[in-house]
Order: sequence, then structure tokens, then C-alpha cells
Amino acid sequence: MGLCLGAAHLPSHGLALRFRTACGFFSGVVMDGRRNSNSNAYNETLADLAETMDDDMRHVNARRIEDIKFKINARLSKFSTDPNYHYSVGEFIQEANALLMSSDAKRARGIIPALIAETRDFNVDTCVLYGVVIELLHFVSLVHDDVLDQHTTRRGLSTLNSVFSNSEAVLTGDYLMYEVINHCLSFEYGPKVIELVVNAAKDMVTGVVMEQSALSVDGSLGNYLEMARRKTGSLFALSFGLPFVTDGKLAAALECGNLFGIVFQIYDDYLDQKDDKPSENIFKMFEHDEITEVLTDHTDRLFKLGSSIEINSTLIHITDYLREYGYFGNI
Repeated sequence: MGLCLGAAHLPSHGLALRFRTACGFFSGVVMDGRRNSNSNAYNETLADLAETMDDDMRHVNARRIEDIKFKINARLSKFSTDPNYHYSVGEFIQEANALLMSSDAKRARGIIPALIAETRDFNVDTCVLYGVVIELLHFVSLVHDDVLDQHTTRRGLSTLNSVFSNSEAVLTGDYLMYEVINHCLSFEYGPKVIELVVNAAKDMVTGVVMEQSALSVDGSLGNYLEMARRKTGSLFALSFGLPFVTDGKLAAALECGNLFGIVFQIYDDYLDQKDDKPSENIFKMFEHDEITEVLTDHTDRLFKLGSSIEINSTLIHITDYLREYGYFGNI
């Protein structure tokens, strides 16, 4: 179900209508990347596509995603019972595990690699483990974000920094970061995976720094897009890229994730308008025409690039799934 921005913010023909132009490309494509000959389908929105999906297809998609989430959660839950943890960090790990395993976690970043594996006939088990690594890295970023923003709750639970001190919360996040690296060592192409993970982590930190300081000094659209690409696109780049780690289409897959992350960040800003600072939210920084142009351009590039690496079914399923949380609908 899409969200509708009030008339005080946008005209009725604003983002939702302009979004149709880019998203229509997506609905006019079949699973193997070929354009549907029906020109009317070319102009449908993602919301229209989701609403007209066959009930059986929707049910199968939901089951696939829940199965992937179950596998990821089963792996993640093992971290809190690892006998190799020193007793001195046990309390922190247990508290972190409660947040990590919250039922409110979408796991979108972790789900994508396994969906791609099923689409492209890659190794599903390996891609599930990629998802575990990505979810852990994402969780580390949330722990550190909570310290920076002084959040006291997340996913309906107390944050680590509200239960413990800021330094203890940061150290717990650091510890889990090393677990991410340790996990990467188990992959057949471990060095390349670690390289991609480290680069993503560096980009993510850079994006947060830009959001915290640079945007208040230079709030240009170009600066915002670079921030979004680094802060949010970096992890989605891993989601789309890791399944292609030995494939010649790795660069295209990484860029697909970057574009997906920027579009995701725009929706995130829409949902967080009430809480974000004026210098951190695109809806408080720019006029709707500018936002519409960005959204249209990036979604169009995303879907065309997704078609080129034959992951259209993954894009269809993950965007449909995220609509439950307010993303990829009418705004």
C-alpha cells in the first residue's frame, strides 16, 4: 500500500505521477530482461504492478522471502551462543543479540543476495551467508548510529548505549565488526569479499560523516546524492554485488546496489521527515520538482541496469516486499 503525501507538500500529480515514468520501465519487463510488447504496461507504477500480481505469485514470493529470513536469522542467532566469547563481553553480546534478532528487522539487505542466487542459479547457501555478513555489518552501523544520535530505543527495544555506556556500546559494535571480517574468511573468495566489505564500510562511515557535518555546510543536491550513495548505497551494493563476486558483471551489480540505495534513502527520508534535521532530509532541502527528477532518473537507471544483469525478478520481489514498510509506493 503506497503512502500519499498531503496536498500541502506536493500537488496530486507530483512525485507519484512522475515516479510512474521511471517505474513503468520495470513493469514492462519480463523476468529474463526482455521488454514486454504492451506499451501500456510501460507506464504502470510499481504500485500498480504489485496490486496486479497474481495471488499465487505473491504467496510464493512471501514464502521465499520468509524462508530466506529464517535461514539468515538462524545463522545470526548463533553469535550469541558462541563458546569462544570471553566472559567479559558476554553481557554486551547477549544484549546486542536481543536487538539483532528483533522481529521488526526487515533483513532487506540480507535477503537480496539469496533472491539473486535463485534467479541466476548461483549457490544459494553461499549467498545466504553473504546476507548474514551484510546484516551483521548493518547492525554494527546501527549500534554506532544510536551512540551518535543518542537514541534510546530501536525496534521497540532499548539501545545498547541506553543500557550500557557509550564507550561500551561502541566497543560492542567494534567486536561485532571483527566478527564480520572473521566470517568473510570462510568464503572461497575470502580476500575479494573482505575487500568489498571493507570498501563498503569505509564508504558507509564517510556517508555518515557527510550527513553529520558536510551537508550543513554544502547542502547541494550533488553532495546529498554522494552522501546517500555512500551511507545507504554502500551496503546495498554489497547485497547486489557479492553474488557476482566472481562474475564479469560485478561492477554493474555494485552500481545497481548503489542506485537502489539512493532510491531507498529517498523513501527513508520521506518516512523520517518529522524527525530528521533540515540539513539531513531531501524533502526539507529541495523542492518537489528536483526530488522528482532525481527519483525518476535513478529508478530508470536502476531498472535498466537490473535488466542488463538479469535480476528483474529480484527487483520485483524485494520492492514488493518493502512496500509493506512504506517503501516503493506512491509518495
